[in-house]
Amino acid sequence: MAIKKNKLKVIDNDGTIHLDWEVNNLISAGDRCEESFDKDKWYGNNDAIWDLFQLGLVIQMLAKNIQKKTPKEYKKYFYNKKTLKSEDPEFPKEDNYLNRLKIFERVSWIEDKDLYYNAKQMTDFYSLWEKHKFGYWKFEVTHKQKRWKGRPPFKIHFEWEYPDFMTFERFSPEWLEEDLFYLCLESSWIGEVPYSKFYYLSEHELNLYEKKAIKEIQKEKKAKEEKWINNQGKQIDLL
Repeated sequence: MAIKKNKLKVIDNDGTIHLDWEVNNLISAGDRCEESFDKDKWYGNNDAIWDLFQLGLVIQMLAKNIQKKTPKEYKKYFYNKKTLKSEDPEFPKEDNYLNRLKIFERVSWIEDKDLYYNAKQMTDFYSLWEKHKFGYWKFEVTHKQKRWKGRPPFKIHFEWEYPDFMTFERFSPEWLEEDLFYLCLESSWIGEVPYSKFYYLSEHELNLYEKKAIKEIQKEKKAKEEKWINNQGKQIDLL
């Protein structure tokens, strides 16, 4: 029996994006192909498929902001030519991310203080998205299973009336790992490390890194104070 393929349909109808996603299979990590759900496999990014829509991350895949029309207080949420390089100098973004939503992730090469600021920006965006500040949206999931545990098959319907400072344009990923629809369905064998992990920052990380950031800031402040006191002592000695 042939495996029923996943189907993703996205259309823009006069300022309202309609997305229908029929999810019949997971993506098998490593060989990158769809396969029927196996009880010994698990989602590598289990909650991402729901957060993709409920937190607004999906708009990175669907639209770009128009810089001249974007309200000043919202510009920080989108990449411009400067921030493509400056947000993460170690791994700068390519031009295909220009005017796309910034999605900060939990990565090891960024200090806790900076991770805190990144998490703060993401949770601020989530709050605005929830309040429909980036346009009205709705998200529905339908399935035919008696005891549904979030596993395929199911169907997702998403609608988004995007604001006048955004324009519909599908994202063209250079790598599969840049495609959020792909990442949300990638699976691994239980006990194995997922091939690709989507470490988007959540409210939980905000609370975690806030404590670490405060300690880091206090440490830096103390070091500056000690340096200033030491410099004052040297100046007195010169007198």
